[in-house]
This record gives sequence, structure tokens and C-alpha cells, in this order.
Amino acid sequence: QQKRRLKFSIRIVTGMTIILCVIMFVISYFLGMKYGAVNASIVLGANYKMFTVGLHEFYRIFTCGFLHSSLIHLVMNMLALYSLGTTLEKEIGSLKFALILFGSIIVGSLVSLMFNENIISLGISGGLYGLFGVYLMIAYKNNDYHNNAFTRILLINIAINFMCGVDFYGLLGGLIAGIIFYYYL
Repeated sequence: QQKRRLKFSIRIVTGMTIILCVIMFVISYFLGMKYGAVNASIVLGANYKMFTVGLHEFYRIFTCGFLHSSLIHLVMNMLALYSLGTTLEKEIGSLKFALILFGSIIVGSLVSLMFNENIISLGISGGLYGLFGVYLMIAYKNNDYHNNAFTRILLINIAINFMCGVDFYGLLGGLIAGIIFYYYL
């Protein structure tokens, strides 16, 4: 009789990104207790046009991806990253995965800056949508649209887009970036 073992497999980029996001959330939480959540997010690198463009703090187009506004925001994004990341990083390799994830964060942030007024934007969702874009292209290439787990995750995230406070342009920019990066990588 063969025993089944529960496998816990996480790839290096996925795992390190999750750890970084959790650390940044803890730092943000404690800073927020003293200075307020909005101020903590801005100090830690949220994408805020007044600072990103006005003060030439361009690092914010990247650092904003590792900040989250609430515990539920963090948990939902980390579950999606774990689900998408462990599979996709294994399939395409850590380097390509990192380029797509981080490149999609940057492109999503740039699109957000172009189309949004002076809002505070943060979260790894632009990068996640870049990964969704890659999954869509792989599904299209393999003619495999009936992957139920992927379809559920995608539909849940699209539904979340209709909630207030979600940076639609950041997500759209990330999705387009993921599709483009898929073709070039």
C-alpha cells in the first residue's frame, strides 16, 4: 500500500516575494499605528503621483507592489501568488517568472500613473495580472481553457475589480504586460 504525502512545494521567487510582502505588511502595520496607514504606505514606497512623478521618486513604481493596505488584501494576494507562482515558476523557470512578475508590477504602476489622478496605489495585483496574462497565453497556445482552478481564480479576481478602491488601470497594465512579456521571453 502506497502512502500519499501532502507535498508543499514553493519556488524561490514566489517564496521570497511572499516573505517580502509579509515583512513589509508588518512594518507598515506598526508604522501605521503611530503615523496612520496612509502615511505609512507613502513612507514605505506606495505609488503616489505627487511623489513618484512630482518628486522624481521613480522607485515607487516597483516598491508599491510589495505593500498592502489591509490583512485581507495581503492574504488574498499571497494566496493568488502562491497558487499561480508555484505552478508557473516551475513551468517557465525562476528568471522568466521574476521578469514577468516584477516587470508587470512596473508596467501596471506606469499605466496607473498615466490614467489615474493623484491616488495612492499599492499591492502586487499588477504583477498577478501579468501572471494571469501568461496563463491565458499558455492556455491559448495549448487550447486548454477548461482548467477549473485557473478559471475560478481569474473569475474571483475579475469580480474583485468591481469593488471600490481597486486600481483598474494598474491591473490592466499588468495583464497587458504579462501577455507581451510572454511573447518576448
